[in-house]
Amino acid sequence: MKTVVSASIPSHTEILTSARSIVERVRSNAPESDRLGYLSADSFHALQDAGLFQIMTPRRCGGWEGNIASVFEAASIIGEGCPGSAWHIMIANGNAWQVGRQDESIQDEIFGENPGAIVSGAIVPNGLARKVPGGWQVSGRFGFISGIQHASWFSFLTFAEGEEGQRGDMLSMYCPASEVKQLGNWDTLGMRSSGSPDVELVDVFVPDERVSIPADRSSVSDAAQRQTTNLYKMPVVSALPLLVSGTVLGAAKRALELYVERIRQRTERYTGRSKSDSQAQMIRIAKVAAEIKSAEMLLKDAADRFDAIVRGDGASTLEDRATIKWQAVHAIDVLRRAVTTLYDAAGGGVIYNNSEFLATFRNVHVASHHAVCDVDPAAEMYGRLIVGLEVDTRAV
Repeated sequence: MKTVVSASIPSHTEILTSARSIVERVRSNAPESDRLGYLSADSFHALQDAGLFQIMTPRRCGGWEGNIASVFEAASIIGEGCPGSAWHIMIANGNAWQVGRQDESIQDEIFGENPGAIVSGAIVPNGLARKVPGGWQVSGRFGFISGIQHASWFSFLTFAEGEEGQRGDMLSMYCPASEVKQLGNWDTLGMRSSGSPDVELVDVFVPDERVSIPADRSSVSDAAQRQTTNLYKMPVVSALPLLVSGTVLGAAKRALELYVERIRQRTERYTGRSKSDSQAQMIRIAKVAAEIKSAEMLLKDAADRFDAIVRGDGASTLEDRATIKWQAVHAIDVLRRAVTTLYDAAGGGVIYNNSEFLATFRNVHVASHHAVCDVDPAAEMYGRLIVGLEVDTRAV
């Protein structure tokens, strides 16, 4: 493939300006997207036209080859309008980053005809692949495949079929999204517009050219080591919570904004006293505002640390990776608890399904249940690092 280089690579500030320009548009579409169970066409095109899906796509493929701070902050801005839209920014860029870690032949096949192609993927390996001439015949079911409705490609991890049908080596594969059967099981408490159903592959042929041996998530594959930029040489697993965090941060900011609007209008049921005259309410708001701000500072610090390594020699230490991961996971937990604090005092008016505040509360809780945001093992990992005990490097 002839290398395609974007004529103009926007700055970090320009990317965020583009995100702000479409917040109201995706917010107006959010109820429709929730009803659909996936992102509305108008919201998808708004994000696509703003270029927010190609921040981490390799420059040689027509992308911007940007930094993780741009993805996280753009998702946070969009998350104030529609968390499902923000989730799509995370999915598209996270998977484009992964494609950038593959051999150029795979990059060319995925982005060659369409530099703006969207890749949806599964991070949990499943299924079996049987070796056949020229490739692999794959069958299996994969869960939480966000954005598959608008995707051109599906990336997944599976196992080579061993003796007597047992699982052998793990393999990384790509197939056209059109060859994936979407199962209609995405009926959830929140994040409905993320469009994250299970999918099934039934005897799908994947040619050898789209198959590779993945590295341990805490290390770097041979293909990634051959890349010419440090962005695609970085280990993945420690940065995944940081990618997720933008959605949660934006939604938490919106929850506080909606809560303050309600406080200005509400009165005590029996006394008629304005809620805005309540000292307890002011303390609650002040504490939550500080919690959201502190979480944002932790996230920005983690993103800056990641991007500084990329700008440098690309060599990350265990402390670097553990710190990036823990700050992101902890910040997400802080944001979840902050939004819960607001919900606890928001009154009966927010229990109706047409309440934007209720939708935001649900979205925060569902987004923070992503596997990479699991607080307990992340806290244990970071605590062991601080104390000087052995850390399971597979998790960082």
